[in-house]
Amino acid sequence: LNAPSDHPSAVWFEKNLLIAQMNGFDWLKREENKHKSITELEVMQAAFEENSNSSWAFFYIRDPGAVAARLPEGLSEEERKAKLAIYGPESEFAEKQMRALKERIARSGISVRHFSTVEELGQKVLDDWMHVIDEQYPRLTESIADHQGGLFSEWAAHESFAETRRRVFIQTPQISSVCDNLTHCVTTLCDGDGKKHQVIVLAGERGCGKTSVVANWMKVVAGQAPEMAFVAHYVGSSAASSDILGFLRYCTAEIRRFHTGSYITPAGGETDSSNPTIVLEAFHGALNLGPAVILLDGLEEIASGVYKDSELFWLPESLPSQCLFIITTSTGHPSLAMLKQRRDVRIHKIPLLSSDDDKKAVIQQHLVMHRKDLSEHQYKKITSCDLSSRPLFLAALANEMRLFGKFQDVDKHLDHYLQSTSIQELWSRIILRWCQDYGWNSSIDIASQTTKNPFGNWVADILRLIAVSRHGLNEQEILTVLKQLGYEGKGEVTSATLALLRSAVTDALFEKPGGMLSFFHSHLQEAVTNNLFAKQGGQVDLEAEPRVYHKFLVDYFTMLPHSRRRVEELPWQLLKANETKSLCRVLSEPDMFLQLAGDIVKNPLKLDLLKYWKVLRESGYDESNVYLGMLKEQRSQVAKIRAKGAEPEASASLIDTDRLEKLASTGQAVGQFLAERHKFDDALLVLQDALQDIQKCHEMERYNNLLLTEIQESISHGFLYKLELSEAEKWCGMALDTVVQIQPKGRRENELQGRILNELGQMLAKGNKLQPAKKLIEQAKQYMMEAESTPGLATVEYNMGILRARQKQQQEAECHLRQALSTRERWFGMSHPLVADILNELAGLLVSRNWYKRDHHKSKEALALYQRALEIRELHLGKGHILVATTLFHKGKLLAQPEQSSKDEAISCLQQALEIRKKALGVEHTLTKAIVKTLAGVRSGTYGVKSQRQGSRRESDSGLSDRTKTPPPAAANVSREVKQEAEDEDGWQRVHSRRQNQDTRRQDTFQHNRSHGSRGRGRGERGSWRGQGERGSWRGQGERGSWRGQGERGSWRGEGERAGWRGQGSRRRSEPITSSDGHAGERPLRKINSECSAVFVQWQTVAEEPQEENVGMSHGRGRGRGRGRELQSVGNSQVSADQGLVTEYKNQTPHTNTSQQLPMSPTLDMPAATNKDLPISYAKVTGGGRGRGNHPN
Repeated sequence: LNAPSDHPSAVWFEKNLLIAQMNGFDWLKREENKHKSITELEVMQAAFEENSNSSWAFFYIRDPGAVAARLPEGLSEEERKAKLAIYGPESEFAEKQMRALKERIARSGISVRHFSTVEELGQKVLDDWMHVIDEQYPRLTESIADHQGGLFSEWAAHESFAETRRRVFIQTPQISSVCDNLTHCVTTLCDGDGKKHQVIVLAGERGCGKTSVVANWMKVVAGQAPEMAFVAHYVGSSAASSDILGFLRYCTAEIRRFHTGSYITPAGGETDSSNPTIVLEAFHGALNLGPAVILLDGLEEIASGVYKDSELFWLPESLPSQCLFIITTSTGHPSLAMLKQRRDVRIHKIPLLSSDDDKKAVIQQHLVMHRKDLSEHQYKKITSCDLSSRPLFLAALANEMRLFGKFQDVDKHLDHYLQSTSIQELWSRIILRWCQDYGWNSSIDIASQTTKNPFGNWVADILRLIAVSRHGLNEQEILTVLKQLGYEGKGEVTSATLALLRSAVTDALFEKPGGMLSFFHSHLQEAVTNNLFAKQGGQVDLEAEPRVYHKFLVDYFTMLPHSRRRVEELPWQLLKANETKSLCRVLSEPDMFLQLAGDIVKNPLKLDLLKYWKVLRESGYDESNVYLGMLKEQRSQVAKIRAKGAEPEASASLIDTDRLEKLASTGQAVGQFLAERHKFDDALLVLQDALQDIQKCHEMERYNNLLLTEIQESISHGFLYKLELSEAEKWCGMALDTVVQIQPKGRRENELQGRILNELGQMLAKGNKLQPAKKLIEQAKQYMMEAESTPGLATVEYNMGILRARQKQQQEAECHLRQALSTRERWFGMSHPLVADILNELAGLLVSRNWYKRDHHKSKEALALYQRALEIRELHLGKGHILVATTLFHKGKLLAQPEQSSKDEAISCLQQALEIRKKALGVEHTLTKAIVKTLAGVRSGTYGVKSQRQGSRRESDSGLSDRTKTPPPAAANVSREVKQEAEDEDGWQRVHSRRQNQDTRRQDTFQHNRSHGSRGRGRGERGSWRGQGERGSWRGQGERGSWRGQGERGSWRGEGERAGWRGQGSRRRSEPITSSDGHAGERPLRKINSECSAVFVQWQTVAEEPQEENVGMSHGRGRGRGRGRELQSVGNSQVSADQGLVTEYKNQTPHTNTSQQLPMSPTLDMPAATNKDLPISYAKVTGGGRGRGNHPN
């Protein structure tokens, strides 16, 4: 303000003051403000004016004597005055103005901080602004890496990476045209117009600005289409971003989260997430959930690794109509040639900068952020350079030019950089300047010991450490490791020194969420590798020297206490350093294992654990030995601490419960991990020990019901896999009792309770407890809906379908199975093993429903389902898996039916199944013999001639539950198949043989009851008169029918599907009889009027020898209570009971003990009438009560 009016600074001030007054700052026109400094005006605007917010204003005033106190001793008085004058006011007027401003600040009540040193000022500013940030943006309860699991951490890494590309963006006409075309594709995505080109490729040279184009476009268009899922994946933004499976998992999770709100991954957990084919299928399934725009930036840099013969294996040949892919890649890369072969691809070339004005604008935008500029001559030098057409070159060059204050320095460095022939060479020159201007050697001088290159100082060491790190390094980690490298004492690298370097490199080392520093571009990464690591024979040695720096990081992270950061880096660094023994030791640390083995949805580090153990198994280590030893050591340490009694008595109990709870948590994680590795015996031992630990905590009144539930559920799974079903059901019930006590319930707890209810319902259904099982599965559905678990709902529908099939409600069963199939196909993809389970069940159900109708279309559909299930199982399980043999067996039996005319193909399927079972189970195994028997019948032409019910007696290969969190081992599946086939193929004959002796002993009593009537109370298996039973009840409700009720089959004065007594419709049949003189004949069956349930009719053929006529017609009238007595009618009879139900039908030839099965009647659910050559039939009727029987004789 003291400058002359024609001075440039005065002109600038007057001009800006006028502009401010014209734009609403009227208070500047006041007379008292005309002679104030620009600093005072800024203070007034920020703190004192009406629209200011002084709540976040802070003033920092230096103590008056602080400068004088820091002057060196021995100075003369004149020297002291001269130095103090530098810090004094410029004039008396300025001193007066400053004093008045300080007084006004003091009177305002605004916070004032006093300081003496610059370091003290820095700390006070940091403390105040950290307080402001915490007030405005409260701290997360968990770290960013833990917040909502790895999904949020990955999203944050991509977004922070994209922001670095959005700071400078020059939208040329060509770029505007590309962006408009991308927007048009999005707006027409679901209209049909966008279906032709669903893969948009942006191709260009490296460094041409492809990432900047898509990052800026994505931010704009994502807000314009809120109904679409926008997923942006930038290769290089994180450690997982360069892995193709990481890309597929991230996209799958993001699309699911957007369209379903569910973060839950496939039920297969770690198995699915580490299996490339299953991950791919889940990705394809997610694409069908709803509209999605997927951006993959940097296709040429992503490591396929899995299918090296095909870079585009992950991209479906036919995309859903609502899906759009945007891919960036470099021209000349093989992936571009593959993309060109697709019909749905449209390629846009991102042009290099051709206009000098555009090149100049890029440089200016970078420089203006730092208040810098160049001369026209210097701009002309830059724009005439061959590399100036690449925005990346211009950005790196502008960042360097801003650092030079003198005109001569700018020209000298500019000429040096413009001699570069590639962007990588430019980065090499820049790195060399960083090392020369900011670095110094350490006392150890690691670089000089391992390499002859000139980059032997702390700047180069920082770049090397970042290059060998997994997720980058933060400032504190860098400074600590540098001390280990010898940068101590006078050579110590401080935070201020590092800050100076960071201000010079700016975005070249961009900061990820969490403060991790990483390289801005792959060009810089390559320059560091090629220049800073040792070379052997002219080639970069990527193993020798990097391993040295890996070991430095191992030493650092080994000393750290347990943290997520240590878990992420230490095992990975040990793996890279090839120290397997230390890796095994670190993985056996309880805290390390607990964090690595957590829920894969919230903790993707479990995939790392699986990779580490794959390497360790190849080196001879065993998981069971390692983790059983870990738990033993942990218990030993707890026992030693408790024996010493180091803690005060008041806190000992609390500390004990903490240790026991940690022991239980570790045991639960180890047990689950070992079960996933199919080590069930070891897993059960560990889980039972964990149960004892958590129960001791409960005795001390420390309740962790969630952990207790998880332990009980894991024990249930262990018994389930071992086929100890009663124990599995008991433990599952205990887990249910525990989880019910958890209040309030969140999403995780609801999903857990729904899963346990579903599993328990499955077990009850297998035990033929159908009604309780139905109620549990229905409850499970409600909890899965509250948890918003899409895969959980699919599993519930699947189990309900199997239950309905067991209840003979095939139509409802088919609906449930088809719903489950549709959901799993959308969620997991079309070729997931869980989909194959449903295909197998659905095919069997169609075979069962189609047995009477002989519908060619149904048989054809069932055959197609079997074939598809077979292909999926062969793909994922291998052609020699036991479940592949199961599907082959079912398919072969269906092909063997006479109407299929596919005998040769049936024999081929059965022969393949036989070979698999021979190899897996042995020749003498029951399942192997079942195939041998069937194969012999097919070859002889006798299979399929007899009437057999296919669907109801086929072997069950889905197990007791549809859990694929870990697929049950072959032994478990085989055991289940043995049990089921024993019941299905041979069980009927054994049951009949066992019961025949009992029936013979009761026959005289039953004959007396039929002739003279019976009165009494008895108990029956299926129902009760005036009671409730599983199948029906008198004046009650039942599945099959009830007196004055409703039922599926019929009811007295009710409605039924089949018709009943005084119900809808009546039936008249003629009953073949044998008279006392041996003559055969028929007489009409009259409609009976009696108080009894539905009338069951049975036919009998004429015997070869004359027989006495047994009961020709009988009916009972009874009132009473009690469960029914078993009644049996032998011979020529019509049986009726108060609440009887025909439960068994057999044919028994006279004078022989052989038996065969009759086909069931399609109308009465009983043996149908056949020709006269059939043997005598009898019916076993369960039910009835107190009654009277009238015999016609």
